Amino acid sequence: MKRCSKCGELKPLTAFYPQKTGRDGYRADCKACFKARAKQWHVKNRERVIARVKAWQQANPERVKATRQAARARRGPIDRDARLRRVFGLSSDDYAAMLAEQGGGCALCGRTPPPGRSLHVDHNHETGAVRGLLCFRCNAGIGQFREDKLRLADAIVYLARGRRALEPNRAERELFVDQVCELVGGPEGSPLVGIDGPAPKGLEGTPE
Repeated sequence: MKRCSKCGELKPLTAFYPQKTGRDGYRADCKACFKARAKQWHVKNRERVIARVKAWQQANPERVKATRQAARARRGPIDRDARLRRVFGLSSDDYAAMLAEQGGGCALCGRTPPPGRSLHVDHNHETGAVRGLLCFRCNAGIGQFREDKLRLADAIVYLARGRRALEPNRAERELFVDQVCELVGGPEGSPLVGIDGPAPKGLEGTPE
């Protein structure tokens, strides 16, 4: 036990910062008093402290860069897990399981993410339901088509024939989408891709 020289309270040694020059190897004032005094000093000398920090950073750019990179690497997994939970209701383990189920690559084209990068979580923007993990290109592509299966159906025919060939009638266009889903292995009567649930088996991970 040790009595603080500032507040006069008797506290355990763990409440004091170590100091080699101290008689017992600890500072005379407790941590709480030291922090309070340091805070007051920084408030009074704020501009001077900021100027000193900026000057040091400008004189040591490589050390600043290394420190920031280390902080990002340390915080990265924590921040990523927090965002997955907050935005998509997923944990890092859930994400890893989905990625393994997709063979480690994009659910559409099969491409694996480059080192240090991860796949995007694709979800239904109306219901919030997570559909799968996509690479940047596939995720952006679906977004550019506004997640509209009929627009995508038009694009398929346009690329195949070089012109718009689908009838404007919505029912006929939806029938075309159903036929495509059935062609790639979707069970009869299964929900359309990206609308009410996950992609039918056989479509997930299918390369472009």
